[in-house]
Amino acid sequence: MEKKWWQNMTGRSEAEAEAEAEAEAEAEAEAEAKTGLICPQCRESVVQLEALKCSSCDWEGEIVDGIPILLSKRGKSDPLLNRYTQIYDQIASDDMDDSILELDYVEMLAERTAKIVGDNLAGQKGCDIGSGKGLLLNALIKRGAEVTAVDIALPYLKRLKKKDETLECILANAEEMPFRERFDFVTCTDVMEHVLNVSNFLYCLNEAVKPGGLAVIRVPYRENLLGYSTYLGCSYDLVHLRSYTEELLRDSMVGAGFEIDAINYGGFSLSLHLPRSCDDKPEYAADITKIRKILQDRGISYSDLDDMPEWFAKQICRPYEITVSARKTHRIEIKEGAGFELVPV
Repeated sequence: MEKKWWQNMTGRSEAEAEAEAEAEAEAEAEAEAKTGLICPQCRESVVQLEALKCSSCDWEGEIVDGIPILLSKRGKSDPLLNRYTQIYDQIASDDMDDSILELDYVEMLAERTAKIVGDNLAGQKGCDIGSGKGLLLNALIKRGAEVTAVDIALPYLKRLKKKDETLECILANAEEMPFRERFDFVTCTDVMEHVLNVSNFLYCLNEAVKPGGLAVIRVPYRENLLGYSTYLGCSYDLVHLRSYTEELLRDSMVGAGFEIDAINYGGFSLSLHLPRSCDDKPEYAADITKIRKILQDRGISYSDLDDMPEWFAKQICRPYEITVSARKTHRIEIKEGAGFELVPV
């Protein structure tokens, strides 16, 4: 019998080729079925917001004031994590009563971060971790994205839900985010310095982003943590637990399976410290001080500074924020026994 063209090229019959295609389709469907919202406790089963119950372990969620609560049993019972949640509920309440940071400054940072994600986000599904008052969230939605708001503080989420009942709001700890390859992009601003276990956060971040998806993370840059001492008047314990340099931020993201797209500096202010390049250089510091005085007299604001070329702003001011944008290039796979490996996606 004469062979068909596909048999001559591959050595397979038509039936074999069709069976292989069906097997590949089934494997893709099985993988797709494992993505989405997952149990925050065992991280095995997919769960539904309509029925917050895991089929693989004894975890059950709850809904409080319309907000799904996706905390593990440990997240609810551990004294340290309970204290942590109480602190951020208090911070949220205080921030809504009287903004802790200048609103104009936070809005400027939100717009700047949203622009890093993209100007046209139509058709993209994103997640904003640590949504707070929703300034970055709103900037992303204005650009066309469908965004899920995640925060550890219920007061923030209740406020967001009250403003927009259609918004998906989820209360979760950043260290046990209940998502598997659900989002085209994830934003996380001023959160990574707060988490108790940063390695758990990085693991969950990788798991939440789709292959090739974008993570945009903003953290303090070389911050003096002494300002968060309760002995010196800080009202909250467990606030900023770490700060970052560019090298440390790069290493954290690459080690978690991401490839760096860009690093951006921000948070420039003429009223704060001189740049570190002025250290031990009194004449240079005097010249920079004169330039800053001229700019202040002209009414230059921190927003104007962030719009200036970054190289110039860094010459006259010390940046207080650093933002990394990175693509997921590897999954984190747990090895049997112990350890892990980064597997290309």
